[in-house]
Amino acid sequence: MAAGGVQVFFDDRFVRNYDRCIGPLERTLFREARARLAGRAGGKVLDLGAGTGANFEWISSSVRQLCAVDFEPRMLVQSRRRECPVEPLLAAADAECLPFASRTFDTVLVALVLCTIKRPADALAEIARVLVPGGRILMLEHVRSSSRVLAIGQDLLTPLQRLVAGGCNLNRRTEDLVRAAGFRVERRSARLAGMIVEIEAISPS
Repeated sequence: MAAGGVQVFFDDRFVRNYDRCIGPLERTLFREARARLAGRAGGKVLDLGAGTGANFEWISSSVRQLCAVDFEPRMLVQSRRRECPVEPLLAAADAECLPFASRTFDTVLVALVLCTIKRPADALAEIARVLVPGGRILMLEHVRSSSRVLAIGQDLLTPLQRLVAGGCNLNRRTEDLVRAAGFRVERRSARLAGMIVEIEAISPS
């Protein structure tokens, strides 16, 4: 099987088995963080990289509108089985070229997404564009560890991770990218030697 065929093979299985594979990590590492972040989303909300809809149950009923986008339409189809207090508008879209007018959203929710995007700086520029002035990005990401030893391990494992997990990078310096995009970080927490971070930041003016 050619290299491209190998990647297609793993990508197909990643999409079809995502919830089954990620389930243990969701229960132990991500569920409470999703609840915290999604619960703070307000106004017109963009759930970027919504995938199979893992954030939906935590969306407040006070949210005025929820748009959920993902690059992979098959994952959005799976999201329809999730319960959500607000009926989401689903759309397949590329995070690096969002199909929305500038200054459309009050909040952008980004959970375990920037690790897989090929050009995360471009995606953050798009997020800044579609947010209203003073709008918020609420982010949950796994990133490069603050431990040098663990970070080296992430560097070594990332090529395999990209192959089998939809292009996911274990060693992204995501917070640096957020700040470089002009966002003002107002709240940040980290755990597991800095490998999992929650970030709340305000859009560039």
